[in-house]
Amino acid sequence: MATLNKRIILEERDLLILKYLFEYKVSSSDLIKREFFSQHSACYRRLRRLMEAGFVQTVITHTKCRQNIFGITALGIKQLGFAVSRFDNLRGLTPKFHLTTDHDLAVQVVRQALITSPVITQFTSENSLAHLFRTQYGTVKIPDQDYKLPDGAFTLWTPSVNMKVALEVEISKKSKSRLQKAFELLITGADFNIALYVVKDSEMLTYLKNIYETVWNRPSIQCQSSLHSCYFALLDDLVQSGSTATILGLEGSLSLKQL
Repeated sequence: MATLNKRIILEERDLLILKYLFEYKVSSSDLIKREFFSQHSACYRRLRRLMEAGFVQTVITHTKCRQNIFGITALGIKQLGFAVSRFDNLRGLTPKFHLTTDHDLAVQVVRQALITSPVITQFTSENSLAHLFRTQYGTVKIPDQDYKLPDGAFTLWTPSVNMKVALEVEISKKSKSRLQKAFELLITGADFNIALYVVKDSEMLTYLKNIYETVWNRPSIQCQSSLHSCYFALLDDLVQSGSTATILGLEGSLSLKQL
């Protein structure tokens, strides 16, 4: 059913676009087109109408992307709230607007590459995971201190078991101590079966993999009753090959389909 606003009639697709921007914070016109439209012209026209109605705004950032970058407005969030029963996993969420749009766009590019695979289902955004973890842990546990809140998550189907995979997209170098803590939480935590790190280049892959191996081999880690592995993939390779892209773990190279 369409929702009437004094300046625009919101169709089902419009609500899905608002939900998408709410979950992924910002997005480019190209990514929105891939997700919801078959033609760029139709995408631009609808985004322009959503902007004119005050539901969507152009976000000014430091990104090198030459496309327009869009975010949802307070009015858009309010409008989405009127239809929140359709999107129960959004209850209680607060959107986070910041200037790290290069990273946010990279997460969406990775998502679009992964969900084309028949072995990957139930992709969940960071915002939805944050809400689920708040419901599960309340204020007793703190994200990224007591448990890892990744950039996203998805279910990987294998012949023996369905695995819940934490997704981390790294396009800028983080401190060694911060990464060590993240690996520790992913290795010993019970929220995910494995973690997939998608990184921008070979240098960063080597940097992360070496830190991960050091954490994995700690006696305090190895004495745990259950351990969960982390794997690493190059961004360009994964975008091009999806679930058949080469991923690296301590045991060697394989693909997501081979896990």
